[in-house]
Amino acid sequence: MSVRVLTGLGVTSLSMSPAALPAVRFALKRHSLETCQGISASARAATSAADGRAAALALVDPVVREVLALD
Repeated sequence: MSVRVLTGLGVTSLSMSPAALPAVRFALKRHSLETCQGISASARAATSAADGRAAALALVDPVVREVLALD
């Protein structure tokens, strides 16, 4: 989920293991930049890390949540 938050914050370069690429590619293809910005804004507006994660997760595409087992 953090990749969508980072993208929403304007990060344009990510470093990860090659094994993570398919999941990250899948997640980013399912979300527009505007959606990533909304996910990022909702996470930043939260008062705790747990609330931020819950707020961001609520905006993640349901298919992504299911396929990547984010729930």
